[in-house]
Amino acid sequence: MKFLTDTCFWLHSFELFINKIIDIRSVFNDFQWGITSEIRTELINFENKGFLNYDNINIVPVSNDELLRFQKKHPTISHFDIADQTLIVVALREPCIILMDDGGLLMESQALQIKALFLPQFLLNLVKEGVVPKNTYYQCLRYWQITKSYPKKQLKIWKAKLQIIN
Repeated sequence: MKFLTDTCFWLHSFELFINKIIDIRSVFNDFQWGITSEIRTELINFENKGFLNYDNINIVPVSNDELLRFQKKHPTISHFDIADQTLIVVALREPCIILMDDGGLLMESQALQIKALFLPQFLLNLVKEGVVPKNTYYQCLRYWQITKSYPKKQLKIWKAKLQIIN
């Protein structure tokens, strides 16, 4: 399965990195993943001290004509910035999962039957697979609670799911 990542996903991953909780970049060496050129542009604009090596990231192309076709077919995507629209276009054209941290984009993805996960959901799956230690995920939950990155109710749900993992 291919993963596409949005800008918020990497910005929030960078927060976890600079707070010495987890560095998930190496995890992506085991996956087929990419970004669109519009996401690349956004990430460069938010330059994070060399956090991502753009030379090693698969750039998934989306032409202007293709974007216009999808905007006509799915007019609701036009409410998003171009970078997020390109993620939707790629996900509608080929099987993949969008890794994100944008509630509006998640809702639109669900409406269009696109598989999508927030950063905490992705990390929780990595805990289930034994890639990320449970203790590290607890540290993430504490950080997200302190920073109020996600609603308390959602954090409780993720904590409960964590507790049932062996």
